[in-house]
Parts: sequence; structure tokens; C-alpha cells
Amino acid sequence: MSDKNVSDRPDKNGAVTQAVRDYKEFARAKRRAGNLQTAGEYYVAAARGNLMQYRRLPDDLTDSDDPPSPNAMKFGFAIKGLLLGALCFRIDGAYDRCHHHCKQGESIVTDLLIEPAFTMDARVGLCHEICGDFRLIGDLGEYDEAYTMAANRYTRVDNDLGWSSESEFEDVIQIPLELADSVEMGLDTEHRNRIMYTSLDDRIEYKKGTTLTSSMPS
Repeated sequence: MSDKNVSDRPDKNGAVTQAVRDYKEFARAKRRAGNLQTAGEYYVAAARGNLMQYRRLPDDLTDSDDPPSPNAMKFGFAIKGLLLGALCFRIDGAYDRCHHHCKQGESIVTDLLIEPAFTMDARVGLCHEICGDFRLIGDLGEYDEAYTMAANRYTRVDNDLGWSSESEFEDVIQIPLELADSVEMGLDTEHRNRIMYTSLDDRIEYKKGTTLTSSMPS
């Protein structure tokens, strides 16, 4: 392939990255302004862009016809956006929308488990943990079962604090920080570190004892 052809190739990934960034910034602005449903819509839209990037095209890394391995970092970005969107809908009382998007999010992650997109215990555990988050936020039921499956996987993981610093884990952990920052809550460094640097085992044990203060109206 000539240099001219390479340079003339459209930067599809770069265009998607910029669009996703713009959608996230708009979502944060709407969140700060208290327009939660619009914020939720744009968090979800950004997440869908990240899901596109999770499935990397061959042009991104190689000239092979076989798609490269999935991009775990973009998976983390996508899940963060989907959960943030669902939380915005729930906080604003748009329970049907929250429920609907949580069902979608759980289905996406369940499909990755079936594929399987991830095989290492830490990432499989994270997928189960995320399913639990969607079930909890969306009142889908049996979130504790998903958290227990995650906990069972995490017990097999060495250096779980090291895994917590991987991009896809960090993005899921950062969700409460994103919401706090968007309303200028001003968490200090100590509280941020407690959220960010908790072992996988400790975090999942905490979540297993979690209940929301109110259920969605039936």
C-alpha cells in the first residue's frame, strides 16, 4: 500500500473519538444545569460511539482481513456512559427510561460474556459486576446474584489492586466521581482515593450489601 493511499484514508476512528468527546461534554453541561434527561440521552449517545470503537476495524492496527481484538478501554468508556445515562434518568424520575436503558446495558454485557469477549477472571468478574449494577439501578432484580458471581471470579485474581488501575475498571469506578464533579460537589483527595483505590474484593463485598433507598414505582 502506497504512502499516498495511507495518508488519504479517512480517519474514521478520530472522527468518532471527537464526536464522542463532544457528546460527553454536552452531557456534563446539561447535568450541571440540572437537565438530567437530556444529560442521560447524551451520555448514552456517547456510549454508543464508544461501543463502535470497541469493535476495532482492521485498518486501526493491521492490514489483515480479521478484526483485531476488542478494545477493553473503549468498553469501559461505553459502560460508564450507559450507567451514567441510566442514573440520570433514575434521579430525574424517568423510571421507564432508566429501566429500559439498564435492560439494554445488561444485554450488551451478557452478550460479551456469551461470546466470550473476555476470558481473564478479572474481566469476567467485572462483566458480572456491571450486570449487577444495571440490575440494581434499573430495578431488574437479582443484582445480588450477579455480584456474587463477580465476587467468585475476583477471589481467583492476583494483584486485584493492580487490576483496579486498568482503564476499563477505572471507568466503572469513576462513575460516582463523574456525578459528583458534574454538580461541583467538591470531593476531597481522601474521598477520591477511597473510591478509586479499593480492591476488587472489597468493592464487590460492599456492593453485595447495597440497597437503594427507594424502589421504582410499579
